[in-house]
Amino acid sequence: LRLRQAAVCVSALCNPARPLMMRQTPQPTDPGSSEPVSETESGCESADPIAPETVRMLRLELEGERRQNKQLQAKLKRAAKLNEQLQTQAEQEEEYLTNKLMKRLEALKREKEHLARQVEMEEENITNKLYKKLEQVKQEKVSLENLLEQARKSTPPVTRPLAPR
Repeated sequence: LRLRQAAVCVSALCNPARPLMMRQTPQPTDPGSSEPVSETESGCESADPIAPETVRMLRLELEGERRQNKQLQAKLKRAAKLNEQLQTQAEQEEEYLTNKLMKRLEALKREKEHLARQVEMEEENITNKLYKKLEQVKQEKVSLENLLEQARKSTPPVTRPLAPR
């Protein structure tokens, strides 16, 4: 019962801007009056009032809780701001790395294309050299064949005697 009374009083203390309400209770009317008797409701029963030192202690506790609440809210706000900053920084780093890798990839593609062109030119150069050599060898062959043919025509054939049996 004391805890309930204290809780009701604390709720009244938590909201000091809220005025005390008058509660109409069905009680016998005053013999000289036709209006019912009303009592002020502060959330505490008038028969068992809370001691002033308890009220003071509860108010101090309430103020302490409010200070702690403000500190925790400020801490939460700082943590949220830090989280946002870290997320932004992580996104920036990710974008930086992505851009850096994209540039590297483009450079490698250009280098690959350059090397492919060099290889193609070298292959073409080798092919041309080999073709020229082949043509030169063919010409030498034709010329040697012609020379051999002329040599055969200019010298009479030599007959050999047959060997005895």
